[in-house]
Amino acid sequence: MSKTPEKIHFYHIPRTGGFSVYKFFKILNANRTKEGKPVIWLSNNGHTPWAPKDCPTFTFLRDPVIHVCSTYSYIRSHKAHRGSKFAQERTLSQWIREVPSIGSFVRFFDRPNGSLEEAIKRAEKTSFIGFTDRYNEDMNALMDFLNAGVKYNNKKHNFSGKRAVPTKSDIEFIKKARADDYELIDSIVRSRNLKPLKFV
Repeated sequence: MSKTPEKIHFYHIPRTGGFSVYKFFKILNANRTKEGKPVIWLSNNGHTPWAPKDCPTFTFLRDPVIHVCSTYSYIRSHKAHRGSKFAQERTLSQWIREVPSIGSFVRFFDRPNGSLEEAIKRAEKTSFIGFTDRYNEDMNALMDFLNAGVKYNNKKHNFSGKRAVPTKSDIEFIKKARADDYELIDSIVRSRNLKPLKFV
């Protein structure tokens, strides 16, 4: 990006470090205001990929196995979540086998169909894609992309508590259930010449 944008749309996929993104942009813009620099407005109206016209978009993804475990732990620990009781009554092994598509990145990119081909096309239109698995590195890459002139402060602002630990069988099941997500990530990494991720 040749100059710092006035606005960027954050496509917030749940359980990918979004709260830390919001917190950091709040701090970033407070500092830019003090320095007399224009703020970088963060456009977001929930977990939606649809951005205002001519507005660049960024998002974060993560290892699908870790994403599933984080989602399960979050839902179990937040009683206000509509699926909390269901998750509390099941072990991780039971839960993933009853809702194996939960959190599918392909479905987030292509609602409601979940077409891998369409998800890849929409991912290609996303200006910047980072990975929670290397959060500090990719947040700094985002700052470089935005020409923000700052470094990410390496602070985490949200934790879901103790994350569920999958068995070997659980990992194999999740990888099979979310095979399209691995293909989507592989496509993103290859098309953007990104450093490959190391998965669980």
